[in-house]
Amino acid sequence: MCDRTEWCWPAPGGTLGFCTPKGAVPGRCCLSSLAYSCTTPTGFERCAGFDLKACRSRCAPHDCACQAACARLAARTPGGDPSQCTRAALDDHLCGTPAACAGTPDGTSCACDRDCASGNCHGGRCYAGTDGNPCDSDSECDSGNCFLYCCTSRTVGSPCAHDSSCASGNCNGGAEWGCGLQVCVGTCGSNAHGSGCWNDAECESGRCLGTNSTDFTGQGDCL
Repeated sequence: MCDRTEWCWPAPGGTLGFCTPKGAVPGRCCLSSLAYSCTTPTGFERCAGFDLKACRSRCAPHDCACQAACARLAARTPGGDPSQCTRAALDDHLCGTPAACAGTPDGTSCACDRDCASGNCHGGRCYAGTDGNPCDSDSECDSGNCFLYCCTSRTVGSPCAHDSSCASGNCNGGAEWGCGLQVCVGTCGSNAHGSGCWNDAECESGRCLGTNSTDFTGQGDCL
């Protein structure tokens, strides 16, 4: 059961869900380059669609039944309906545009990741886990960074959504910076002295000075 600071989302099987923090701001839904602010999980899901990546991240790499259940839930809620949300034009610049990510399938058909030597089954075809190939979860990418459903580098300057997406452990503008439920558009930054941060874990020194991570009103700096 989720507490008052968390949303409850459906999980494969339909009997149990999983909790995610509500964050400091409402969920942002991006449709193309237009941002919408959604204050409820239902409104956010109708706008953004079922979060396939979050669902897949809770499946074991070779659990085909779980992966298939996530795909069915995603098919039932494709998104694209912002009727329960409000336009947030000031956030348009935070909406990431998915890069062209055609990749190169190896010719093998698949039903789940375990059917592929690479461990990356996307849209019924096997792809490599190298950068530029499509993906549904971080585990399918050699880099460990599946950003906007495309395998992406983890180096400084690469796009990211979470600190764990970056080799430095510091995703500037990512989820840990208070962007709530929405897909966060951040950039992998440094964790060295003087780098921006929101928590101690984002710094090589283990100390982030000057931040207010309770209401996200002030960014700190790594010592």
